[in-house]
Amino acid sequence: MKEAGLKDFELVLYSGILAPRGAPRAVVDRLNAEFGKAVRLPDIQKIYSTVGALPVTSTPGEFAAYISAEMTKLGKLVQISGARVD
Repeated sequence: MKEAGLKDFELVLYSGILAPRGAPRAVVDRLNAEFGKAVRLPDIQKIYSTVGALPVTSTPGEFAAYISAEMTKLGKLVQISGARVD
């Protein structure tokens, strides 16, 4: 990206678990807690390590804010690029 003139550009690949809009808060909190425990298991840590990934956990609100910020940032890139879906 630096070679393309975007010296401060950063793109992080991420994945996460999403629930349907309106899912009960207790369900969302439980899913978040259980997946948080899962990514800290030694076997899972080993898998992440072999592919150079860093497991990061957050609250549902923090993840929603991150997704929103990424959509804003990448949306601007799409606009600037003129890319279109055919």
